[in-house]
Amino acid sequence: MKNLTNEKIEKRIDDLLAKMSLEEKVGQLHSINYGGEFTDKIKNWLKKGGAGAMLLVDNALAGEAEAVRVSREKINEMRRFALENSPSKIPLLTCRDVIHGMHTTYPIPLAQASAFNPEMVRECYRATGEEAKAYGVDVSFAPMLDVSRDPRWGRCIEGPGEDPYVGEVMAKAIVDGFQDGDLSKDTSLGACAKHFVGYGASEGGRDYNRTEISEYTLRNVYLRAFRSAAESGIASAMSSFNEISGVPATANRHTMQEILKDEFGFEGFVIADWLAIYQLIRQGVAEDIAEAAALAKNAGLDMDMADDAFGENLVALVNGGKVSEDIINDAVRRVLRVKFALGYFDKDSCEQKIEYDMDAHRALARRMAGECMVLLKNENATLPLSKDTPVYVCGPYAFDKRIINGSWAADGDLSYSVSVADGMSAKSDKVCFSNDRRELSVQDEILRFAPRNGKQTVVVVLGESDKVTGENHSVESIEISAGQVDLVKRLKRMGNTVVGVVLAGRPLALTEAEPYLDAILWGWHSGCETGNAVADIIYGDVNPSGKLAMTLPATTGQIPLYYNVTMSGRTSDAYYGGRFVNGDDEKIYGYNNMYDDMSACPLYHFGYGLSYTTFEYGAPVVDTAELSLDQINSGKAFTVKVKVKNTGNREGKETVMCFIRDKVASMMRPIRELCAFEKVTLGTGEEREVEFTLGFNQLSFYNAENKRVVEPGKIEIYTGADCYAEGNVNVKVV
Repeated sequence: MKNLTNEKIEKRIDDLLAKMSLEEKVGQLHSINYGGEFTDKIKNWLKKGGAGAMLLVDNALAGEAEAVRVSREKINEMRRFALENSPSKIPLLTCRDVIHGMHTTYPIPLAQASAFNPEMVRECYRATGEEAKAYGVDVSFAPMLDVSRDPRWGRCIEGPGEDPYVGEVMAKAIVDGFQDGDLSKDTSLGACAKHFVGYGASEGGRDYNRTEISEYTLRNVYLRAFRSAAESGIASAMSSFNEISGVPATANRHTMQEILKDEFGFEGFVIADWLAIYQLIRQGVAEDIAEAAALAKNAGLDMDMADDAFGENLVALVNGGKVSEDIINDAVRRVLRVKFALGYFDKDSCEQKIEYDMDAHRALARRMAGECMVLLKNENATLPLSKDTPVYVCGPYAFDKRIINGSWAADGDLSYSVSVADGMSAKSDKVCFSNDRRELSVQDEILRFAPRNGKQTVVVVLGESDKVTGENHSVESIEISAGQVDLVKRLKRMGNTVVGVVLAGRPLALTEAEPYLDAILWGWHSGCETGNAVADIIYGDVNPSGKLAMTLPATTGQIPLYYNVTMSGRTSDAYYGGRFVNGDDEKIYGYNNMYDDMSACPLYHFGYGLSYTTFEYGAPVVDTAELSLDQINSGKAFTVKVKVKNTGNREGKETVMCFIRDKVASMMRPIRELCAFEKVTLGTGEEREVEFTLGFNQLSFYNAENKRVVEPGKIEIYTGADCYAEGNVNVKVV
């Protein structure tokens, strides 16, 4: 990514700052929200140079509700007004939550992470950037990079899942897609890394809640994706609602200034989340909005959102000596950098005419949906089905064209959405279903039409609505609903072969339904082409290759449950609570299942995913078994190679994963930790050698002194298809 700044830009910013009044400077740090009307209040802010950005949203949950729609003409009118009437003629930034597609909706980010295909993720966000920029958006409030290990939290759908390395990869792919290497391109869209930081660790999965995060965990888990985004040249970041061990993130100088800006070298600006400055009062660290504004500004926050906290208070705070003008100047410089990088001081953003190929974008959405869906079960090779097989399609979400888009898809054009029933019937004329195409929630109504003669094939579409995922949608239980379990049981007891398609935004517990399903395709909320992608996989036109980026627990009671956990001092906490990684432990201590009343193993583990073909792994080998610490620190690396062969009867894609374990270190390290992966396509009988390079970036961690280090000692390397990878080789750092 081209850096946001250079010597020429900095000189132009210096010249502009020297001419600006304090009021104008503060104006650049104030964002205003557009509620559908170009009001006198908005015009008055713009006339005095009192707004640096306009939010094309009208409420905190605009991405989930019916968000205000703004025409490109209206956006241009407001931009033109700002340029012609503000004192220094500074361009206005327009911002919107464009999370996983604009008019074309792609799979939710958690689903895209499960594709393990960063290049395709980049393509999806490049296409999204084109559509958003054509609409008139300059900055998207995405990507969300919150690592989450609690599926009760509704916002886990927006992030990369449970693994910090996947978060790093997703961050780079999305930033590269949106910003396209150079923000000055007409179709480049500024990205915003959110929520900074630790929001995904909210206690109990309760949204906006407190978090208790040690510095060790903060650096080794929650900050890694943000570091990747900063290194990729991201334009902006957004503070989060949560506290971090007693300090609200929006008033946390340690994270925003010392880590993000000073340590990571982030050059863009940090904007508050909706009313986050005002919420410092509710969080008990500020008495009033003026004190909250001072706290946030001195901590490193650059722009307010929706509460007018900076716009109404910063001038007085500077004049009163509570905020220095140097801090104001630095924040204004960061906002202006993005505007200069976008080229808006050298070209008229109102004159941009951007065209794109909607058919190509829909084709990409279909490919991505097929790439991220996960085949969880396929007893007796139930799938793929022949197009000549009579199939009955039913279930509460079989005909739904809205939930497939998922949460935060308010701009999605439902006329493009393809339901599962429609996708299946377009693929085969042997598909039938009830003529009642409502969202059937009463299973008796479904069962009235269901095959009951035995040996029939039924595709039942299960899951959860988009209305119970996303922001402000936490749930107490992730168990699939009792009505859906009952429906699956009754369909199976009729003697049918039952294929379950699960459309969901978060991991759900399928334990009660799983025994009654002959095959399970985890379809996610995969965007407008969900129905076509499901049909592509069910009929075998696409070989499934998605793998879980977030563990599927067996029950809610197992949460939190994630693969890269540290080992307990006792064997009650074996890997995932039920699988030992050291054979000797089992011999010495015996088997302990963690819980007295149930297994603690997940229903499906991280990286799990079946294919219509099979793959065979060789043992990993390394080019050298030993490197010195000096060699590692100077850029040397271990090269790990593993052979993978397609042993089935059709072409397939396989994500080859590489994990490490630093078994003895100064701090406890995870039992397994993903450090690299590569997705390869193999023809029938084809064998390929996959190579991974493991150097400082892959082997290092932050120690007790908050230093990123590689320590001397033995490192176990595992290669395979998922987090239970068994191929292993040891190397040593001396």
